Amino acid sequence: APAAWAGSLADFTRALSVSHYDIAIGFFQVAPAILLLLNRYVPFALTVLAAMIVNIDLTHITMAPSGLPLAAVVSILWLLVFLRVRSNFSGIFEPAPQR
Repeated sequence: APAAWAGSLADFTRALSVSHYDIAIGFFQVAPAILLLLNRYVPFALTVLAAMIVNIDLTHITMAPSGLPLAAVVSILWLLVFLRVRSNFSGIFEPAPQR
């Protein structure tokens, strides 16, 4: 196994695989990617992918720094799409309505 797969990253990857959690991760990466390619439900797809990308970034920051450049590219691509539709997210930055 490559040196990058030693230690905590190997343990983490093994746990994802043995538990089959990696199947859920795959679904929550592929489904929104398809939505983006079809240009449908783009804000929803970006919301789901944001959580995935945060986990990818944190994985590379904490366990596999060699993957940070690619993780950064993915984050930048997400940001570029987000900026195109940012008006759809304006409501999440407003305080809760008063009752």
